[in-house]
Amino acid sequence: MNDFLKEALSSEWVLKYLTEFIATAFLVALGNGAVANVELKGTKGNKSGWIVIAFGYGFGVMMPALMFGDVSGNHINPAFTLGLAASGLFSWVGVPGYLIAQLLGAFVGQAIVVWVHQPYYVQTENPNNILGTFSTISAVDDHDDTPENRNRAWANGFVNEFAGSFLLFFGALALTNNYFGHKLAQQALAVGYTKEMVDGQFHGALETAHIGVGFLVAALVLSFGGPTGPALNPARDLMPRLLHHILPTSVLGEHKGDSKWWYAWVPVFMIWFMVKSRYDYLKLCFVMLGGATICLVIYAIWPNGLDLRREITTHNFCAEIVRFLRSVDPPYNVCPSIHVSSTVSVHRIICQSCSFRDNKKMKWISRGVTWAICLSTMLIKQHSVIDVVFGWLLTEVMTVLYNGWRPLREID
Repeated sequence: MNDFLKEALSSEWVLKYLTEFIATAFLVALGNGAVANVELKGTKGNKSGWIVIAFGYGFGVMMPALMFGDVSGNHINPAFTLGLAASGLFSWVGVPGYLIAQLLGAFVGQAIVVWVHQPYYVQTENPNNILGTFSTISAVDDHDDTPENRNRAWANGFVNEFAGSFLLFFGALALTNNYFGHKLAQQALAVGYTKEMVDGQFHGALETAHIGVGFLVAALVLSFGGPTGPALNPARDLMPRLLHHILPTSVLGEHKGDSKWWYAWVPVFMIWFMVKSRYDYLKLCFVMLGGATICLVIYAIWPNGLDLRREITTHNFCAEIVRFLRSVDPPYNVCPSIHVSSTVSVHRIICQSCSFRDNKKMKWISRGVTWAICLSTMLIKQHSVIDVVFGWLLTEVMTVLYNGWRPLREID
């Protein structure tokens, strides 16, 4: 461990962390800055169109890549860093430092956006337009925050993030590893040229590849940005959303709304299982998306939403906590509960996955979090006991179906 920390904190790695921090701040500042220019009332770019946002993100990736690509590789994305490390293309020594730098960089980049656009936040009346300048938000959820729209947004967000992330990682790796001249570079190395000599000759070709990655991001935002304004990046969604949650209405205006944390986990958990185990990833997709689809069918055939909450008239510490929880999580009581079904799905995969199967501590943490979520949904009257029980049973049924499907059990 001491050797690991010593290498991870060496001057070479610290320089890479610093460039990742600056590059991620660049990405968020340029990308979300473009969103703010389009969405916030009163700016000169207000309602200028989606293509402005697409090029904002495209240049937000391209410019740091040209500036720092030779130093850190310009990952600017925790999912990309983890994927490269899991594939053996990046040292695990640098992973913790890269992740911390990327998360902090995203937070600082978003703070710059707020600092520059603060007068226009207070003029904006649509809370979703305000949140959209921080993080992803489904277009399904734009106009009517109902149980049906939230569930549709959740499922659509998963599909959009999955497809967009795959195309981004596949395209970025192809562009940077198969740039024009890479075969000639390999032949030069094979006949005795040093790596320094080859890199010097083909430096411009790799820079061209970085420009291509920028246009790839712009194309993905144009093509896949409509449904959710895709994150394709856990840091770009998580840290700005956290800042949105923290900042008061005196900064963001009286129309600041819910931070929609129910959506935030989507880009994070899917990436973890995708890079660790193909079998666990497919199982999570099957159980979670299958369960959500069944829930949506039930809601469509049998709308069963009820408002279970009674008005709180007392004034004490516990009452204030419940009031706060209710304010950030409106009442959407439907049966079965997708909250519970999704939570139990992740818990089941954690307990049965190759990564955590023998990790008792992790399994107990997962159990605790799962039970806490299930009990809290009933405590604040988000769901009834029946909603929770049927949500849990639905996940158990989907897990049994997956485990019994022979073609899927053979995948690893």
